[in-house]
Amino acid sequence: MLGGPNVSRAPLLLKDEGVVLGYVTSLDFRGLTVLASRIGLAGIVTVGQAIVAGLNIGVVPATEVGSTTLVLPVAPDAGPALYRNRQRLRKVASSPGANEFAGSGTTYTLDRAVQAADRFWCNLQFGALTSAPDIGVAAVGSGVAWSFATAPLTDSDEVFVSGFAARRVVSSPGVGEYLMTSADDFTLGWDPGAGFVWTNGLVAGLPPSAWHPNDELPQVAADTVEFPYTPIASSESLFLGTRALRRVVGAPGIGEYRMTTAVRAQLWRTIGSDVVVADGFEA
Repeated sequence: MLGGPNVSRAPLLLKDEGVVLGYVTSLDFRGLTVLASRIGLAGIVTVGQAIVAGLNIGVVPATEVGSTTLVLPVAPDAGPALYRNRQRLRKVASSPGANEFAGSGTTYTLDRAVQAADRFWCNLQFGALTSAPDIGVAAVGSGVAWSFATAPLTDSDEVFVSGFAARRVVSSPGVGEYLMTSADDFTLGWDPGAGFVWTNGLVAGLPPSAWHPNDELPQVAADTVEFPYTPIASSESLFLGTRALRRVVGAPGIGEYRMTTAVRAQLWRTIGSDVVVADGFEA
């Protein structure tokens, strides 16, 4: 048996000198076969993150330098919420422009060809949600040593520093990266100084009924947007362009927002023609 009834084994993530070439996977927990993409066996074969039932955080897709195609190890039930080089990309229906992507199932088209220095990761839902969200929580620490307020479940951690996502690594974090050193402690690869550090994670608890990634929120005032559903309190993440916004309680400053009602978020400035995107959880 390859795994339990709800958990798959990790796909084989094929890399050639650090460039992801594709996946070879076994049967996932639904019994579907996920086929490999662009397999080149000249490089080192390493094992990628296991895809489990629920929300998967920090999944590395398959990419190829010079190609505009990105391939996920599974077809998500929701998502993907995609990051490139610490910046959030906007999901569109077709013809992606700058900092956008389009597609469905396992295959997506990027706005430009993949470069050797590009680093991609994403969040995706596969099957029913199984954990409770713990979103937008201020990290505790200073310098390069920080902690989650509540220890997240394994591989469910996300770190943001002053509006940019940090990339999770397994050793020797560099600038823009972090390393989990215990269940709740992490080390940044640089000192953010006076920058704000906050975390997202999943914890044991009642799972939401739905995760809504990539929602473009309509404006209801010059600086305010509205969710099309009622998110669980403090479960939302907002993005303006490629940058993550920090949730606050009082009047928002630069790069911040506050929830003024259960469904409305007020930004620190007039939104204008910019697009506000949200990931949120519904009870």
